[in-house]
Amino acid sequence: DDDPRFRSRLASNPGLPLQVANHLARDPEALVREQLARNPDLPRAVLEVLLTDPLTAIRHLAVQHPGLTGRLAERASHDSSWAVREAVVRSGRLGRRSLRRMSRDTSGWVRRATRGPSPVFDWLAPWRQASLERELETVHR
Repeated sequence: DDDPRFRSRLASNPGLPLQVANHLARDPEALVREQLARNPDLPRAVLEVLLTDPLTAIRHLAVQHPGLTGRLAERASHDSSWAVREAVVRSGRLGRRSLRRMSRDTSGWVRRATRGPSPVFDWLAPWRQASLERELETVHR
């Protein structure tokens, strides 16, 4: 279908067949990929595709997905975006060795996340999330 709104509604359906989900993970419309990343019932292969999305906000959603495995988290821990790397640390799916490596990350946000929750750090979380949502809004226009 040519309507991205239809495809985004389709992407949010649980139980989406793998072939359809794989196709939607490569959709040119960010709205479709965003809805797919929010779908809690994604096969791991589709999540792998979303972890390579050109948009940071989509990759950020993908690392917060409940289906994220330790292997996928490890791969995402090398992402170019500090926001994605920080979300991977916060996911709790990294092993001890990876967390140790992340504690020496170039980003202070990532290094701070390896030390656990912080009232100030958590207070700034909505600001960082809003920044990623603005990226999606800009693309949706």
